[in-house]
Amino acid sequence: MDEKVYIIEVGPRDGLQNIKTFIPTEIKAEFVRLLVDAGVKELEVSSFVSTKSIPQLADAEKLFCMLEKKKGVVYSGLVPTLKGLERAINASVSKVVFFISVSDEFNRKNLNASISDTLKQFVVMKDVCNERGIEIKVSISNCFYCPFTGYVEPVRVLKLLKILKNMGLSEFVLCDTTGTATPKDVEKLLFMINDKFGLNNFSLHMHNTYGFAIACIYKAFEIGIRKFEASAGGLGGCPNAPGATGNIATEVLCNFFEKMGVVTDISLEKIIKARDFIMKATSKNEKCITNM
Repeated sequence: MDEKVYIIEVGPRDGLQNIKTFIPTEIKAEFVRLLVDAGVKELEVSSFVSTKSIPQLADAEKLFCMLEKKKGVVYSGLVPTLKGLERAINASVSKVVFFISVSDEFNRKNLNASISDTLKQFVVMKDVCNERGIEIKVSISNCFYCPFTGYVEPVRVLKLLKILKNMGLSEFVLCDTTGTATPKDVEKLLFMINDKFGLNNFSLHMHNTYGFAIACIYKAFEIGIRKFEASAGGLGGCPNAPGATGNIATEVLCNFFEKMGVVTDISLEKIIKARDFIMKATSKNEKCITNM
């Protein structure tokens, strides 16, 4: 195919957030190092959320301070609020991820705020980031289905995107938080987004609850998406999306694209090494189903 994709690793954040037993920060830092060694150029390292709500990520500042800075490698952190952004700034994070849901019900559950209130906070947070030269990406939850209200019409996604773009935000992640989207759902939404905004600044984040993720990703690739988020070992899941399981596994995605003749610039052998390391560290190696 003579094509290339950009795979963003979210295992250190999304992959670990639901694991109850605290993983030592040194283990997380080694996991990140192994991922970078495999060729990953962008990683979502942690989240600056309430330490009470997600204790696993309470060491975000310490973890960022332990990471080896490498040219061409981006370490990002999820920031839900202005307070979270302040913590990220103190940890010298160069790229932050704002997050919001298309569903007001899910947004209240996830952020304890309405969509409207979250957008107001984004304005303040964006100004702070601009003053400090911090890059921003916006992760949009429930682009296809909401666990509380069901199917999400694509026009609702477009309406939110228009508001975010008018605020001056330009990089977006479209998330299938529940892992229930089909290729037809992906096609319908992406055609509408492409018609209004183009696809250059969009990436896809697919959960694999029903095993549809790889089919959805290939459909998105056919339409023109070239950035995809994945988690080593398929670890992950949203605490506020009942029944949703992990993400598409990074090693599966790399293997799939490479066999299709699509370049990932990631070593499959080394990404499997990173996967095995974190599976052993989380005592979840018996649940790994992506051996190759």
